[in-house]
Amino acid sequence: MQKISKNPLVKPPEKKWAQFKGTGATVAALCIVCTLFFATQSCGRQEAQSAEEAETPYYYYGNVAGGTTPGEMIYKKQFLRLNTKYAALSLKEPQLPEDILQRGITAGEFFNDYGDNHFQYKGKPGIRRYWTELSINKNLTENQYLELLANIKLKNKDVFIGPYFNNINGDKFAGEGFVIIVALKKADDEELLVRMAEQNGCIIVDQNRWSHMSLWFRLSITEHTELHAREIANIFFESGLFECVNWGSMNYGNSCLY
Repeated sequence: MQKISKNPLVKPPEKKWAQFKGTGATVAALCIVCTLFFATQSCGRQEAQSAEEAETPYYYYGNVAGGTTPGEMIYKKQFLRLNTKYAALSLKEPQLPEDILQRGITAGEFFNDYGDNHFQYKGKPGIRRYWTELSINKNLTENQYLELLANIKLKNKDVFIGPYFNNINGDKFAGEGFVIIVALKKADDEELLVRMAEQNGCIIVDQNRWSHMSLWFRLSITEHTELHAREIANIFFESGLFECVNWGSMNYGNSCLY
């Protein structure tokens, strides 16, 4: 499981330069040196800020408010903070593995993701899994928390485990989900969806059975997926190749966004 770490061009300050005495070539050379110096400093600051921002967990939130046409969805990047008190877990049976119990971790209610019910893709039966919210019951630093999740995954190969998040205001928000909801722009894009799913190590669980929503698909990560569903959803959204992409976070469950 990939770790999630902790969490525009800066305009050079304007200065009134003194008059230089000398040849035009000397003045030009000094101007070039000054320009390169300030450009280097500004770019360095921009790269540092961008790198820090890139490492902060985020997702895209869609809202029809603010659109220029009726029903237009406007997406904004929303940043998240780790919540080290909880974790999201998906597993094949509705009971905690002994390894997790021995750590003093407790689970909430188990929910079925309905993967083996009436929805299926290309006639392939869905895979039933259960998911729950874990309570860590310890005060951990962010690094200790991420190491704990990685260690649980290492010793329990068939589970999906991911962090919980607070919103930017520090309120408990959502757990890392395991499902991605994707709407195609047109039916011919299904091959593109299959290819991108394979490239990112996830599977297509099912296609919406209703004719008016036949371009909607549900994808899931697997035990072998290196990225979290949220990160893959971001990749799909940022590609600009799809009509709509939703991250199935744990506060909504894995099905009700579909």
